[in-house]
Amino acid sequence: ILHPKTSRLIIAEVNDQGEIESYKPFTHNEVGSSINSAHLAYEGTVLYFSSNRPGGFGSYDLYVSFLKNNEWTMPENLGSNINSPENEVTPFLNGGDLYFSSDYHQGLGGFDIFVSQVVEGKWDTPKNKGFGVNSSADEFFPTFNSFGELY
Repeated sequence: ILHPKTSRLIIAEVNDQGEIESYKPFTHNEVGSSINSAHLAYEGTVLYFSSNRPGGFGSYDLYVSFLKNNEWTMPENLGSNINSPENEVTPFLNGGDLYFSSDYHQGLGGFDIFVSQVVEGKWDTPKNKGFGVNSSADEFFPTFNSFGELY
């Protein structure tokens, strides 16, 4: 399911009508590794993504890059509280809560949705969102209703 060894991230400028004006590859795509399930936060200035790049804790880890002076910073691994020897994918920041899917952290099925927050400068231990959000099957993308509630 997380196979392509060469998937890369493309960043596009989109106009008010939703049309792509221009696009270019993400500066920190790496040959021989993949980026998948990217999420832009804070009005497009923070990029969370999953990658199997070298130097991580496992197969796919979560990373963050910041847009500074119109350039993306070197991606930072979110660390061992979030990342595991297996797969962490589909990051989504909602307020101060980072939602993601993992097939390693204690779960109910293959991939479950977890949430973590920054506490004193570090991501806290992820919490499984439990039944109602997760099942014995795979859950990848958090979904919120019109009230902002995860379901």
